[in-house]
Amino acid sequence: MSPVPDPAERHHLPMVCTCGPERAAAGEALYQRVRAALSRGSEELKARPVTDRTFVDDLLLSLLADHGATVEAIHGDQWFAVTVESFTSANEEMHVVCQCDQPTLGLAAIWEWYEQRKTQP
Repeated sequence: MSPVPDPAERHHLPMVCTCGPERAAAGEALYQRVRAALSRGSEELKARPVTDRTFVDDLLLSLLADHGATVEAIHGDQWFAVTVESFTSANEEMHVVCQCDQPTLGLAAIWEWYEQRKTQP
């Protein structure tokens, strides 16, 4: 008997690795892009200064308010896996997973993925 397939839509993003100068610079660029975008606000959230201290709070608020998404899990061993859950337009579960060296950057990559998806036809 075969297992019942999981009806949830799953998206696995590329790992956000910060090993080495080039990858660390790419991680910093991701952080700065998302921080700037969060500071501009959205249809749901007013523009506001996003600081290093408030970055994760503001990112989580935007995931919820702008995308109906919440953090499902952050798992760690030699690196981390961040999973965010939301629902598709057909009301089916959708999970977005990003492996990363730093959970903050995994969350940033997932937030950016949601934003890019919003602008795609």
